[in-house]
Amino acid sequence: DIIEEIEKGEDINVRPLYYKHTKQWHGSFPKSLDDSLYAFFLANVIRDFRKQEDEARTMLINISRFVNVQQHTFEYVKDFYNNVYRTIKFDFSKYRSENEELILYKDLKRVWDVCYSNIEFDWNTISQKERLISAIENIEIVVVNGSNKTGGIDYKSNPHARIIAIGGLALSRGLTLKGLMTSYFYRNTKTFDVLMQMGRWFGYRPNY
Repeated sequence: DIIEEIEKGEDINVRPLYYKHTKQWHGSFPKSLDDSLYAFFLANVIRDFRKQEDEARTMLINISRFVNVQQHTFEYVKDFYNNVYRTIKFDFSKYRSENEELILYKDLKRVWDVCYSNIEFDWNTISQKERLISAIENIEIVVVNGSNKTGGIDYKSNPHARIIAIGGLALSRGLTLKGLMTSYFYRNTKTFDVLMQMGRWFGYRPNY
């Protein structure tokens, strides 16, 4: 369990996230969320290099069961994505040596080294500016909750959608996300819905 002391008069709604929070929480997120987004972006580049451009790719973010917190998460992820995309588009050079001092380049490289350094492609291949842009420029970010359990996800009309799905109970209780590649959980694993979701990670895909 996480136990934190709250000072008298402190506004707990703006404190950094930990799993016990209020319905109106709008504080700051762990850096691990940023890293999981970087991992998803890079995974899209890898899938493109593997000639799987037409297959759906999805990331799941399950931080809170509260709708207001899910919306706050959506706004953060949307801003984060837009900043990454703009930085790659306007600040990255087609020459790798000119990118090496950029903070975003360093962050992507750090996550690459942890998650993907053993795959068949090398970093110099994956980090090409045009490849990065092509892989992430059509990513959609949606909220999935009780008021809209599909979150606007329509794989039938868009079978190669690239989606970041943000939600809570609706994601934990059986909604199928096609092409799920990255799952980010920040929940108390003593709750049965989270344990069930974790259990479903295994055994439902070929060769997994």
